Amino acid sequence: MDGLAILLGCGFLDTSSPPVTNLAKRSTIASQDPPTTEGGPVLFHITQVHPPESCPRDEGGSNSLFDQTVPGVRLVGRYGANAQHTLFLVVEADDVNALHKFLWPGFKMCTSTITPVSEVPVPKD
Repeated sequence: MDGLAILLGCGFLDTSSPPVTNLAKRSTIASQDPPTTEGGPVLFHITQVHPPESCPRDEGGSNSLFDQTVPGVRLVGRYGANAQHTLFLVVEADDVNALHKFLWPGFKMCTSTITPVSEVPVPKD
């Protein structure tokens, strides 16, 4: 399906870009040690919202709102609420400056909310 484009955000996502992990398939198996974030990368949920007037639909699409090539940031998943002009990203990073560089392309078009998240429940000590 080379060349197939998927509508995402307000633009199109070229499926020839690197694959994104399907979060629905990710789970922590009880017999495995839960992942730790001490001194390592942390997952972040990013919500990017832009007004319809600055929609990048015709100028690179939703992929133009972030830079997936920034070292130290790994894109885990991306999802769009197209009619709401909202993009949801899940990334892994360990440096706030890397996150800012990742989001730099969208700074003049949208606002971003960055929330640390976890795949595992809070341990009950």
